[in-house]
Amino acid sequence: MAFGSATKLASTPGQSTTPGTTNTITLTANAPAGQMIYVCCAAIGTNGVTSITDTNGQTYTRDKTFRQGLVNTTEVWSCPNPSGLVIGNTIVLTVPTADTTVANAYTATHSRVVSVDATDSAGGTSATPSDSITTATDNTLIFVCLHASLINGAAAITSSGTFSTLDDQEHATANLRFFTEFFLKGSAGAQAWDCSMPASVVFADAMVSYKEASNIPRRTMMGAYS
Repeated sequence: MAFGSATKLASTPGQSTTPGTTNTITLTANAPAGQMIYVCCAAIGTNGVTSITDTNGQTYTRDKTFRQGLVNTTEVWSCPNPSGLVIGNTIVLTVPTADTTVANAYTATHSRVVSVDATDSAGGTSATPSDSITTATDNTLIFVCLHASLINGAAAITSSGTFSTLDDQEHATANLRFFTEFFLKGSAGAQAWDCSMPASVVFADAMVSYKEASNIPRRTMMGAYS
């Protein structure tokens, strides 16, 4: 059983996020119980996000983190979401006081328990960032999150076309650009990704592929997976 397309649940507020001890995402769509939540984060600083929770006190796991130099940090987190979240609920990121963060939350339909299949990352200085991930399992959901510096107010980042774009947002004050895409990969093996930016700048990307379990779990009366 393959994943459905990734869809957006919410983002941190516009481009006005400021440094602080927490950063809050308020959901604008429902995430039914048992449907995985994925949070992609970009942070200015060396610490990144230290923890994530939500209205129901659910636990989020950091699946991948990558830092390029002393500034560009990119992370991908996930939560099995056994309790479910609804519009107006919040996902709260705890961040160091000196670090500015931008984050987006997504979900995708699936019928079985989800876990990490593979991860990868890349960084450097380029106008055409690229990376590749090798999946071990058929029918995976791949997220790629790109954190780029100093291209605020410039033209849009252009996808290679293989992946589907979810977000291209900026934090003008912090000179942070955050670009997120996904891909549904049918067969195990290498999957390349690249994009074109309006300037050659420092970037850091993180890639994570997710797989469904081979067994079909039983559902609880509340609809969550067990």
